[in-house]
Amino acid sequence: MYNSIIVRYLVKLWDFFSGYYEKSFVKKATDAKLGFLRYIFKGSVVKDVFTSDKSLIDFSFFYKIYSWLVDIINKILKIINLSFKRLEVSSIFFSLISGFNKSFNKVIDKTNIKEILLDSIIFKFIISLFSADEVGDQWW
Repeated sequence: MYNSIIVRYLVKLWDFFSGYYEKSFVKKATDAKLGFLRYIFKGSVVKDVFTSDKSLIDFSFFYKIYSWLVDIINKILKIINLSFKRLEVSSIFFSLISGFNKSFNKVIDKTNIKEILLDSIIFKFIISLFSADEVGDQWW
C-alpha cells in the first residue's frame, strides 16, 4: 500500500493502537469528562467566546451596532434600487444610460478575459511565485 517500509509499519502500528484506544478505559474516562463539561457549559457565553470560530470582535457590542447599521443601509439601498428600476420604465434618459451599460457589459463579455490576465505583468509575477523550479536533481 505504501512505498516506504517504515511508513507502512508506522501505519500498521497506528491502526493497532487506535483500535485498542476505542475500547480502552482512557477513552471512556475522557468521554465522560467531556460529556460532563458539555453539560456544565451548556448555554455559556464564556464557552461560546472561547470555542467559537468567530473572533472576539464578533461578540462585542460595537460590532453588533455596526452590523445593525450595515443591515439598515443595505435595506435602504435595496429600496433605492427598486425605485430606480421603476424609473427605468418611465424615464427616457435613464433607459438610455442603462442600455449603454448593458451594451458595455456585452463588449466586456466578448473580449477574452483570459488573454488579458495572462498578458498582465502582475498576474505573471503571482504565477511565477507558485511555479516550481525545474533546476536540480529530482530526488523521487
